[in-house]
Amino acid sequence: MAPKSAPPELGANSFGCPNCGAIAHQTWFMLFLDGFKKDMQPWMPGDDILESIEKEFPPQNDVMEYFKRRLSRRPFGQETETTTWVTVQFDNTWVSKCYSCGEFGVWVGDELIYPQTEISITPNEEMPPEIKRDFIPPCCGSASRKSSFY
Repeated sequence: MAPKSAPPELGANSFGCPNCGAIAHQTWFMLFLDGFKKDMQPWMPGDDILESIEKEFPPQNDVMEYFKRRLSRRPFGQETETTTWVTVQFDNTWVSKCYSCGEFGVWVGDELIYPQTEISITPNEEMPPEIKRDFIPPCCGSASRKSSFY
């Protein structure tokens, strides 16, 4: 019996998680925009930040864990102690969260854009040549290509 497959699909209650591979329930989120205050902009910490935190805070602290997650460059949710009034919904963009691993998927329109995963599709040897060409990118001559839904 072939393994069950459930490709990611916008709005689906469950599908094969592109992060962990489990067919799992997905929780869906809308995104809202909150602009930076004057003289602030996005930034990424440098690798040396962990050394600074180790000197100032006790081991296994929340600040250390937060910056480890930032340095991973993977999207994550961070609860805050403040409430922000936001009025702009970032439409046609959604986030799904896997019940199994807790990781996120980012969607634009109906395409999963994060995480990017490669799906290899190999055409059946008995497939007609004019159809088989659709599976092999002209630039590569290989049977592997990225799927439009990652």
